[in-house]
Amino acid sequence: MSVIIRLLLVILIIFSTSSLTSQKVWAEVQGIDGNDLADLCRFNNKCDLFITGYVLGVIDGMPRTSSICYPDGGTANQFAAVIKKYIDNHPEERHLHATDIILESMQDAFPC
Repeated sequence: MSVIIRLLLVILIIFSTSSLTSQKVWAEVQGIDGNDLADLCRFNNKCDLFITGYVLGVIDGMPRTSSICYPDGGTANQFAAVIKKYIDNHPEERHLHATDIILESMQDAFPC
């Protein structure tokens, strides 16, 4: 087999593998729910970092409504702690999408 054909086969394998990996990652990101957040906190010592980043992203993307009055001086760590507590206290809602859980927990903790 010529060197060019071998090289083309290697390139083809690399690109097909990276495509499958990116599709898997995208599917996992699409499916984050309360169970995923709870499991992450139970089995991973980097829970706080992930939840804090995820929470900030969700909160920044939420439309500002009158149903949530964020406290002056509230921090990302405080919001993450509220969400972790909400997940622990409401196992019946863990099947919901993480975004919905974050919204519910913020409304519960910081009502207007």
